[in-house]
Amino acid sequence: MKNIHLLIFTLFSLISCKSTTSASDASVTAAFVIVVIIFLVIFIVGGYGMYEEAQEKKEEHKKQERQRAFYNSPKEVKKREADLLRKQEVKDANLLRKQEAKERLKIKHRNFRKENIHLFNSSKNLNLGIQKLSELISYCKKCENRDYTIWELSEKSLVYRCDVCKRKSTVNHEVVTYIFNNYQYYRKLYDYCKATEKKINIVWKRFHFDTTKFNVNTPLHRGITFKGFGTKQLEEPKVENDKKSRRISQDVKDKVWNRDGGKCVECGSNENLEFDHIIPHSKGGANTYRNIQLLCEPCNRSKSAKIG
Repeated sequence: MKNIHLLIFTLFSLISCKSTTSASDASVTAAFVIVVIIFLVIFIVGGYGMYEEAQEKKEEHKKQERQRAFYNSPKEVKKREADLLRKQEVKDANLLRKQEAKERLKIKHRNFRKENIHLFNSSKNLNLGIQKLSELISYCKKCENRDYTIWELSEKSLVYRCDVCKRKSTVNHEVVTYIFNNYQYYRKLYDYCKATEKKINIVWKRFHFDTTKFNVNTPLHRGITFKGFGTKQLEEPKVENDKKSRRISQDVKDKVWNRDGGKCVECGSNENLEFDHIIPHSKGGANTYRNIQLLCEPCNRSKSAKIG
């Protein structure tokens, strides 16, 4: 609309200019006619464009009115209400199935707990076994430390290592079997509870393993640490052998190798290792598991015939 007003104003300005010009000036008259024609063309084209734009807006408005009428029609309202009701029914059915599945899982868990009470008591019993072991073991003979780590664990024997001097010792006692069994029970409990607690909330007692110094391949039982509060040392198992011969049996070598981790007990080297008598053979030392240790060649030479 503003463009039309501008064109009319410009046209009247030109007419006013023409009225002040001499009529004998034919060139001015011709130019004036051309300008008027151009402005008329622009006016007609602009007017038509505005008319088309108005028609499009009118059609768009009618289309919106038809869509609004269709959306608010009783048929469509009823259809939308039916869709919402169907979606809500599906949602409620899914929720009900999840609740029923959770209830079944809870019942299954309660039955499992009743049938496997030994698993759920394993953490408490494992602590009791470690406490009993602490009462049996005294200070380290080598460095007088009382902090130990369970290094190897089997059904019949347990190897514990001093946290300071790294000296290993073996225990064959009925408490070892008790610790081993409850450790196995706890592993089963752990696997079961970690899988179950993702689905339902359960309560179970965890055993604390010290895993601060673990790597990928470290056995879990090496996370069991304890203090030795005993007043006397347990006697380690003796391996019968020929005390008159310097020859060490292969069975004793294998056990000593596993106990000392295939490394020198003094410097930790794993090169040029030798089986050394803690009490030298020349001073009556036996070829027993208790009296043999792994030393590298330099440490063994520096020890010579000393005891230790």
